[in-house]
Amino acid sequence: MHSLWFSAVRRQKLWEMLQAQQLHYTRFRMLDFLTETDFMRIIGEHEVLFRLIVDNNEKGLEEALKEHLYYSMKRMRRSIEVDYRDYFEEEPEEGRFVI
Repeated sequence: MHSLWFSAVRRQKLWEMLQAQQLHYTRFRMLDFLTETDFMRIIGEHEVLFRLIVDNNEKGLEEALKEHLYYSMKRMRRSIEVDYRDYFEEEPEEGRFVI
């Protein structure tokens, strides 16, 4: 889905550069996709994002993107720390996982 958005605005090269830098985030997204069950929520979020872009509503878009990007992290926190602990590296000085 995200690749299509970048292609639609003729920024495919930017998408490719982002993908090359985001190996850990991509791994998280794939894990999230396997465990997500509310696809209607995801579709609805993308519809809202699209409408905000069309309406040129930068403030609304910023808020909607924050919620869209962090929802999965909040939902999967326990799974990352317990069930999929071996998929991620813990930063010893902070006691947090690198995603």
